[in-house]
Amino acid sequence: MTHTILLIAVSISCLWLVNGLMIKKIRKWYATEVQFALLAGILMGPVTQVVPLSSLGDVTILMEWACRITMAMALSSAALQMERHFLETCWRPLAVIVIGGMVLMAAFTTVLIQITMATGWALAFLLGWILTPTDPVVTATVVQGEQAQKLIPAPMRHAITYESGINDGLASPMVMLAMALWSSVTQGQPLEGMHWLLMTVGYENVLCAALAYVLGLAAGRVLQRAHQAGWMSQSTLLPFSLAFTLLLLFGLHMVGMNAIIGVFIGNLGLSHTVTENEDLQQEEMQSTLERLFTIPVFFLLGIVLPWQGWLSLGWMALVAAILIVLLRRLPALLLLSPLLGPLKGIRTAAWLGWIGPLGVAALLYALEVREKTDLDLAWPLVTLVVVASVVIHGSSSIVSARAYARHHDQDSRS
Repeated sequence: MTHTILLIAVSISCLWLVNGLMIKKIRKWYATEVQFALLAGILMGPVTQVVPLSSLGDVTILMEWACRITMAMALSSAALQMERHFLETCWRPLAVIVIGGMVLMAAFTTVLIQITMATGWALAFLLGWILTPTDPVVTATVVQGEQAQKLIPAPMRHAITYESGINDGLASPMVMLAMALWSSVTQGQPLEGMHWLLMTVGYENVLCAALAYVLGLAAGRVLQRAHQAGWMSQSTLLPFSLAFTLLLLFGLHMVGMNAIIGVFIGNLGLSHTVTENEDLQQEEMQSTLERLFTIPVFFLLGIVLPWQGWLSLGWMALVAAILIVLLRRLPALLLLSPLLGPLKGIRTAAWLGWIGPLGVAALLYALEVREKTDLDLAWPLVTLVVVASVVIHGSSSIVSARAYARHHDQDSRS
């Protein structure tokens, strides 16, 4: 076991080095670091058996916490880089994208799963909500970098970053409701709606968000006082935000709250109290830290991919995965386009609808469902869709951004 852990650590360290040396070259190849990490995990695991899956034992807990920590870093980075002015001026279209988009994406995904795999509507509804959240980890690799900043207007990048941050946490109560509904339909368990409303929605999410925001404001005030008193240097800002993120993640999880939404809202509160002199919106440092956690989780995913589970699903599962990637989000944003205010327009909605990758959030919810139920379908199907999304969205992100920028420039000149 120790030898296996050392092999994984050495492999991840090599990936960090290669990524640091070649990140611009990788993106010129119309690829992302997520794709390279996933491919490396597949080569080290299933292909060459250098890191055999059997030597890892039960990987559920390992993958769960790898997903949680990676999401926490991505959400922290997204929240700290979010401009307060943008949230204040665009809150209506953002609300439409988050709430309306989630409902429509869940509906489209549910229908696609039922049509292609005939799982039954209760199970399709559960899988639909697992596959609804736009992933902040993969999204960051798509909307960050020099090319994305040159090609895509800042409001669009901010919109998808904010959406990917908030809907990961908001999907949690719906996944729990869908899981309870599935258990009620298939196993005859009573559907405890009041418990879901009070505990899952009220305690785990609403109270969690309020508490996290207050803690973020308080942490920001402490940071301001320490800076004014001369107790800290600029170089300590990033460790402070990292420590605050981990405190929220572990602390809120310990008391049974939704730590994912807590991390995002808490860091929003922190970012709203720091001034320009104590600027935590250091994009390069934040994105570098985020990338350090992104590579390991997808490397591990490449090692533990359920190949036998994929084969047992049949070829229709591959059809379902491709259709979900193509049609889960794009129709939803096109339908919502007239309601998006400054973000409206067919081309804007089409780009926002296309760049909505699936990733770590879906993996985490699939692992939680597998842990709490005897449902064997969730993990292989969700991993198949995530891999399809990583390949399709990762390879097309720059192409779609260039197409949008080209048409946008033509419209501006005309």
